[in-house]
Amino acid sequence: VVQYEPPQNLSPAAIRYLLKEGLDEKGFAAALIDMLAKGCLNVEEKEDCYLFSVGTGDISALSDEEKTLADQLLRGGFALEVKSENHERIYEAIRAMKHRLDLAWEGLYFRLHRGYLLPGAILSGLLFVYVGLQTKSGPAFTGLFLIVFSWVWTFGLLILLLYLGHIWRSARWLRTRPGNFYDQTRQAAFFAIPFVAAEVGILVWLAYETGPWVPLLLLFHGLVLLLAYAALKSPTKAGRRLLDQIEGFRRFISGVEADRLDLLNPPDRTPALFE
Repeated sequence: VVQYEPPQNLSPAAIRYLLKEGLDEKGFAAALIDMLAKGCLNVEEKEDCYLFSVGTGDISALSDEEKTLADQLLRGGFALEVKSENHERIYEAIRAMKHRLDLAWEGLYFRLHRGYLLPGAILSGLLFVYVGLQTKSGPAFTGLFLIVFSWVWTFGLLILLLYLGHIWRSARWLRTRPGNFYDQTRQAAFFAIPFVAAEVGILVWLAYETGPWVPLLLLFHGLVLLLAYAALKSPTKAGRRLLDQIEGFRRFISGVEADRLDLLNPPDRTPALFE
């Protein structure tokens, strides 16, 4: 059913959090824009960065997660330059905001069901203990050691690749800003190459010691655990009702407000655009 107001007076960041079952960069941006619209945040564009400062609006108009974000970003009322030198402070603010949202919504409107992963993980572990002991040559525990080491190395490599993806997204989003974002991306990519090569070497060594099918089985089990971790998330009954209301509000925004905004802010349709 179409909703004409945000359900339960949810903030934009909270709606994004519930839709994605987590906080992402768009949720963070939505919180900043809402704080700006309420007059609690000022944003000034400088040559090489943006400057955040405290606005004159009523802080009580902000949601709990927005108050947390404002407290962390603008500590003591001091302005903050949004540049790479201040990335720790910015991401600390995002983590604090996510923690506030987790406390408010996780368990009440959706559940992660992490406990259901435990039996499968234990069975996979027992399987690979058995497989690791079937070493073709050398000490009996060589295969088992390689399996454990490859798991740890793969986990670290995954974190590195996720960080590389984050840098690439930042470079793509901020490509119109001056700076060396693309240089940082290239440096991170070159830094990751030896770790990827080492991963391949470990898997080849494991295949030599145990069999060519073992690395494939190892990667398959890791992929299944990751997919299960994502797929086991589910909304509660109350969460499902709230998501239906959010979908109704989305229909109103996209069906009515989008056309009105296009009329108020027509796109720059010039002959050069069509050319």
